This record gives sequence, structure tokens and C-alpha cells, in this order.
Amino acid sequence: MQKSKRSKNKRSKNKRSKKEVDDIIQSLIGYDKNSSLKRERLENTPKIYSNIETEFKKLSTSEIKNQINLITEKFLPGHNVNFHVKNNDVYLMHWNGRFGNRMHTYAYMYNRAKMFNSNIYLPSDWEGTKLFNLDYKIIPDDEYRTTINQSIQPFDTFEHRLKATEDYERRSGKTIKYLNPDQPTETYSKKDHAVVIDSLSAYHKEIFNHMNLSDILKVFEFSDEVKNLDLYKRLEDDQNNYDIAHLRRDDVSSTNNTSNGGYSVVSKKSYIEAFKKFGYDPSKVKWVSDDWYDLDKVGTCITQGYVKARGGWSYPHGAQFLPGIMFDWLPDFLRIYFARSIFRANSSFSFWASTLSRGRENPPKIFAPVLHKRILTHEKDTLGQQLDCEFVEGNYPHWLCLEDDEHCNHIIFKDENVKPTTTKNGK
Repeated sequence: MQKSKRSKNKRSKNKRSKKEVDDIIQSLIGYDKNSSLKRERLENTPKIYSNIETEFKKLSTSEIKNQINLITEKFLPGHNVNFHVKNNDVYLMHWNGRFGNRMHTYAYMYNRAKMFNSNIYLPSDWEGTKLFNLDYKIIPDDEYRTTINQSIQPFDTFEHRLKATEDYERRSGKTIKYLNPDQPTETYSKKDHAVVIDSLSAYHKEIFNHMNLSDILKVFEFSDEVKNLDLYKRLEDDQNNYDIAHLRRDDVSSTNNTSNGGYSVVSKKSYIEAFKKFGYDPSKVKWVSDDWYDLDKVGTCITQGYVKARGGWSYPHGAQFLPGIMFDWLPDFLRIYFARSIFRANSSFSFWASTLSRGRENPPKIFAPVLHKRILTHEKDTLGQQLDCEFVEGNYPHWLCLEDDEHCNHIIFKDENVKPTTTKNGK
């Protein structure tokens, strides 16, 4: 009798009652204005309820929260029942900058989501949607998404977006709290709720200390749509047959631009000296540049015949899609990617082109400028001036942070074995 009683108690402990399952489901269902009908549909559909109840019998209470989205997907395909977001889902409430910067943001979000088996929520599609095979969701709430995607004042502020997030929390019953990826105690901290970021996510080593290059190369593998472009095929056929240098100009070289984000204009002279230092004939190195005013006489994608005209750009989606080449800057990105040797710029654009090139069967040599100080070309004391700096072999020097900034002077992934070189300016 005692044995039978113990067995009965054991079964009772493992098997959840209908009320327990009902309470769990209720606690996990959101209470926004669209959820009532979905909740009623779930509770009054015996077959669906039975399937979920059966699945719950196999799980502990702690496991349920980790498995709820998978269970919903399995038994409610296409229904999108509005459960509370999973713990550590990561939301983006604002894109910071253009394509290269956005790659940093997505890389961080991917890495955090992978670490906690959670989801990525973006405010919009972006250029990476076309270029890669990415796994993310668009923020489903129209009101929240519209509010955070404003690009004019007084709505384009961190405070406005944070208030919109708080309003969404109250409206939906979800818990989503702000997190700063550049604060090392926060970067990969585990939470009991979802998080939202408003960061480029590239300004602290902690971000990359837990990020594998091997993972990033898989995430940012070019899509078939890219690989089927005539442009891609032509450059692929010519890979490892040329050396290239990226000269970053455009907005950062304008003396009228007072909000250039702290970018120095690295002098062409620095590149020429680097070519000679590493044994390259300056006359044989090809150039990639956004020097639209032709100040350095190196040409652009238009003068070199890769693009007929510049495409547009708008927030939040980014660059205008152009049939045949996708984006006006893609020829430059691919020319860097397929080069035999790369002298990249102080630019997230060529940092990422160089990073992805390391996934090729025969990766290139990469050289990068080391920034030892800032010379802002728009400021009165340095008006029109450029920065002379050294190049080192490797892709690790940060494209914006200075050499003596121990928090972010290098970008070194977890699975890399890199020993940074100290330049004479850094001694």
C-alpha cells in the first residue's frame, strides 16, 4: 500500500492538472488589445488545448517558459498567439548609422540571442535582409514600431523611443527593459525579461570577447540573390588577382559637417607609405572611395564604371534597392571582399568587407590604420586637416576608437589568436 501511494504521489508530481496548465497558459498569454480573441480561441479549442497540455506534462515549470514559443509554433502554426516575450529576447528601437554600423548592431543582437536561445526583433528590414539569410522578426506592434521609427525632431530622440517602449510595455503586458551593450556589466547579462537596445554595439571589447568569428561568417554568408548577380560572378572570377585600398571620404571629409561622429580623415599619404612599408607598388594598387568631390584623385564607383548613379537612402530601411547591383555601394564592398590584399580604412564598411573576406577559401592579407589621435576636419583649429597614421597587418584595429583607449582600441573575436602590434605613435 505504501509503495502504491508513493507511486501515486510521484505520478501526481509529474502530471500537471488541467487547472495548473490553464494557469500557466494564462500567465504566459499577453493582454494587449488583440490577445483576448486569441486567448479565447486557444482555451476553447479542445484539440489544441489537449496537445499543449500533453506537452506540458513532460516539463517542469521552469522549462515551460523556455519552451513555450517552440510549443506554440508546433501546435499553433500561423496563429501567432500573443504569449509574453521570452526572457532575453532582444529588441532594437533604433538603427545607428548606415550599413557597416548596422552589421555591428545585428552581430551583437545575434550573439546575445544565440547565447540565451531567444529572438531578435528589429524595427524594420535593412540592407542585410537582401544580402544575407538572417533570422529575425519585425516588431509586430504597429504603434510601437511607427513611434520608434521617426527620423525628425522632436521625435528622433533616445528619450522619445524609450517612452514608446514603456508605453508598449503597459499596453501589451510584456516586460522589456533598456540594456546598454557597451556597458560591460550589461553586455551579456542574463535577464528575467526581454531587453531593448539603442546602440551601434561596437564600443567595448566585451562585445567581441564572447563573439566567435566562425559564427559571424555563417550569419553573414551572402544570399543566393547576391551570388547570382553578374557583378558578383565577375568579381569572383577575378578574386586574388588585385590589391585594393579603401579611402573613406564623403561626409567625414566635409569642413561643413559638424556631426561627423568623431571620424578623422586618414591621409592618402598614409596609404602610400603603408604600400611601400609592406612591399606593394603604389601604382598597382586599386582604389575604392566615396570621394565624390575627387579631392584625392582616386575615383569612385561611378567614375570607374560600376554604378551609373548614386542611389538614395532613407530611414529606417537604409540604402535604396537598385536592380542588378542591389545597392550603389555593393560593387565597392565586393571589390574589397574579393581582393588579394586589402588596405582598409577607418571605416566600419571596409572593416566588415575585410572581416567577411576571411571566410573565403583563400583569404586576403589585411592591413588597417591605427588611430592615435583625432583630427576633425570641420573644427576651427584643424580645419581641412587630415590624419597621418601608421598601418599594421591585421584587421583588429578599431575603425573609430583610438589606440590608447583600452576599452575599444581593438576588435578581436573570441576564437582569434591575435597579438596587436604597438605603433611608434602608441608607445
